[in-house]
Amino acid sequence: MLCVEVTVNGKRRCVAAVGDLTTFDAQIVRYPGRDGTATTRLEVGGISRDLSTTFNWVADDHLLGEGDVVTIRVVDSKAPDVPVASPSGMSQLLSRRRLPDVRRFVRDALEKVDLPQVMLTWLVLLYVAALLQRCPR
Repeated sequence: MLCVEVTVNGKRRCVAAVGDLTTFDAQIVRYPGRDGTATTRLEVGGISRDLSTTFNWVADDHLLGEGDVVTIRVVDSKAPDVPVASPSGMSQLLSRRRLPDVRRFVRDALEKVDLPQVMLTWLVLLYVAALLQRCPR
């Protein structure tokens, strides 16, 4: 099975199975703090095809520091590690996310348009384009 092996300073952190996931990533993320400090973490995760489950292979408490060496290697493994966390709240999270109402946006934009002016502008543009086609080069 296609997997990703992640090591930090030569110590294996996980072998994560890419498998049947929609997205998969191994990344180093820096979170700025309010007091001017920052936290740097290693994150290895993925999302199922139906977006219902997220998977994490590295515990949240794994902090990185200056000089740490992170290696990400694609490997073939018959026994990948089990994710350390798989919260199944992604579908609930997506259903709560409020997306803009596109119909209202288009309707409001059309109400503000001066249709005769727009049509005249397009006619002038088409006329200029036709004239440019006839000009010798």
